[in-house]
Amino acid sequence: HTVHRHEPGVAVHSNQSPFVNMVYSDDQVLVVDKPSTLPIHPCGGYHHQSLIKLLELTGKQKLYTIHRLDRLTSGLVILGKSSNVAQEWGKAVMNRTCQKVYLARVKGKFPLNVIKPRLINNDTAPQYPSNGEWAHLLNSNNNTRNIESTENKKDEAMKRRKQNAYGYFITDGNGGNVIPQPNQDNAEELLLQRVFDSQFDENVWLGQQEEASQTQNHNEDHSAENTADMMEDESKRIKQKMLWFHLACPTRVAQHKDGICEAGEFDTLDDEVYVKGVKPAQTSFGVVRYDATTDSTILLCRPATGRTHQIRLHLQHLGHSIANDPNYGGELWYGNPTGQRLSQVAKAQLEQVVALTAAANTTKEKEDPQCVAVPDSNTTTAKRMIRDEPATEQEVQSTTQYAIRQEQESIHDFIRRTCVWCARAGNATNEKNERDLLEFLIRSNGIWLHALNYSFTLSDGRCVSYQAPFPAWSHLNKK
Repeated sequence: HTVHRHEPGVAVHSNQSPFVNMVYSDDQVLVVDKPSTLPIHPCGGYHHQSLIKLLELTGKQKLYTIHRLDRLTSGLVILGKSSNVAQEWGKAVMNRTCQKVYLARVKGKFPLNVIKPRLINNDTAPQYPSNGEWAHLLNSNNNTRNIESTENKKDEAMKRRKQNAYGYFITDGNGGNVIPQPNQDNAEELLLQRVFDSQFDENVWLGQQEEASQTQNHNEDHSAENTADMMEDESKRIKQKMLWFHLACPTRVAQHKDGICEAGEFDTLDDEVYVKGVKPAQTSFGVVRYDATTDSTILLCRPATGRTHQIRLHLQHLGHSIANDPNYGGELWYGNPTGQRLSQVAKAQLEQVVALTAAANTTKEKEDPQCVAVPDSNTTTAKRMIRDEPATEQEVQSTTQYAIRQEQESIHDFIRRTCVWCARAGNATNEKNERDLLEFLIRSNGIWLHALNYSFTLSDGRCVSYQAPFPAWSHLNKK
């Protein structure tokens, strides 16, 4: 059997093979910079227009996924060239010996909008969470959850709720604790302001200190900079000013079918549902820069765990959603009033398509059940739009009952000629182009979240690191 699909459009870096930017390749792995909107593997309505299919078509080689990356997220994707390589590297991800670093652009002055999570300090906890859990409540013998099997779901849920950490804490680049000044009015707000003011270039956050040190000390004696001790002291001084904001906040997949996820304490969630679905999660954030014109902040994000949509959920929970992420508190066409206005117009016109199609179907089926008509060019945009609903039995019969495969006609050309959706469009190229434009305006063309750097420690002791190019949106207000 042959299936003829109409797949949604995706973004690519080039209109020529391999369509995406290559970062690195050897006999074990292929590293690419994935555009946003392009899924990694075939899923849902995407088949040929997926990263794996495009790369396998280009390289004539089967590839194996090592980690996940959301369709709307851009950046590094590392693929194994054999199943054994994929398994080995995948274990590093599962065992958390792979450090991931992302860039995000969020609403507002991060983290000044924080309201919900409570501050964790030495007065409220004996130590800070690790991987979203209280380490002193874990079984140190096997590093797994210290929860006995029991039929008492309430008791089990109580243990999980105590073990899953919720709150935020702040450390400097050297790992030192940073706490509010005692006996100071608005101490917590002032601490958050210090985090916002701790703005450093991406390369400094990534640990590439040498160039940053030399830049900040261009007025100092150059001979002193050449000494190892002075360079080490300078590195520590800079790191002491770099404030990391760490959030420990559980997450869960609320609706698997629709991919809806949530973050929070889940105090009111049913005990059995909590035990089955709520997972500990933790993410660290560093402020790169702020742009007052668009009221948005560029952040470096370092997830300690790898929950579904974790960074997006945590930022939404903090009151600083990824600015253009409509699924988690952001806005389509953020900072672009023209795009927002056109998106509303397009949405209204496509809604008319549904209503007019339903009315037209009712009328046409009464007049002639076999009739399939394309609206004429004198009607409104909505009326001229290609019909937007599943094919009816009458349409299928009308399109195919007289269809005969012509001599030397390929199976693909034959299916395209007898496809209901293609028949609806007919020769109305302008109408189809209009439809594509309207769908582009109402769909997310990617979110401002980018997988920037992955560092692996493999089972044989090797340490490897890969970095993607910086996305265009991250250059916001960069000096």
